[in-house]
Amino acid sequence: PGLIAENELEALQNEPWMRVLFTSRLAPEVFELAGVSSLRTVNLEKLSEDEAFDLLRRHQPGQAFCDTESEEAAREIVRLLDGYTLAVETSAVFLGQSDPRTAEPEYATRPSSYLASLRHELEAGGTDQSMSQLREVAATLRPTLSRLDPATIDVLHLCALFAPDAIPLPWIREL
Repeated sequence: PGLIAENELEALQNEPWMRVLFTSRLAPEVFELAGVSSLRTVNLEKLSEDEAFDLLRRHQPGQAFCDTESEEAAREIVRLLDGYTLAVETSAVFLGQSDPRTAEPEYATRPSSYLASLRHELEAGGTDQSMSQLREVAATLRPTLSRLDPATIDVLHLCALFAPDAIPLPWIREL
């Protein structure tokens, strides 16, 4: 809780690029007791279709899709991801950062083309239901990872060798 306490986040609160998403097995009350008042929890169980669609919409510029085609594609994305929260959140962040209204042209992606890519990734992942959620996360992360340069990929591979709470940030920044 101390890592996301208000005094730790104050330095970053006015940065439009900064978003913090974390998972925890601790109850929300533990964070409230630690002084985290701006915490908005997201249930990591299955989201309803409306909740998942709202999550996608809230990440769009102005919290609205640019047209009806994009809105319809977003609804289909939600259905494909079957309400799996982490996959929906990953898609929402990617689509928000890739929106043609704000992204550089080489990084712009419309929800309809993302939908086609997502369909392909999910179909290529096979049909084993026990691995469904892993496939959904991999499929939603792939567009973001494909944009990283080789040096960043190397650093990401190094980080993957550490436990999440043991990544030496000064060393990683230096790399």
